[in-house]
Amino acid sequence: MLDAGTLPLRHYKAWEYLLPGDEVEVKMPGAGLQLGLVLDVMPDGSGVWLYVNDVGKRLFGVDEDVEIAVIKGVERPDITSPPTNSGI
Repeated sequence: MLDAGTLPLRHYKAWEYLLPGDEVEVKMPGAGLQLGLVLDVMPDGSGVWLYVNDVGKRLFGVDEDVEIAVIKGVERPDITSPPTNSGI
């Protein structure tokens, strides 16, 4: 049986799948829907740096009451195809 203390922490917001350059909608309590751009993402998804229009650069943590949804994503790498040996 696995010890829960040895398992990696998993964040439920899945921000680790955001990529720099993604255009997003940001919903925060007490504020209207805002548009923004992903600048950087923590590898474990615990935080994301956004440039929020009319607000500026802001770091959001997974513990904050905020919803971030991609409205126009940058091109994702194709991880379903095997790598090619193009230089050999």
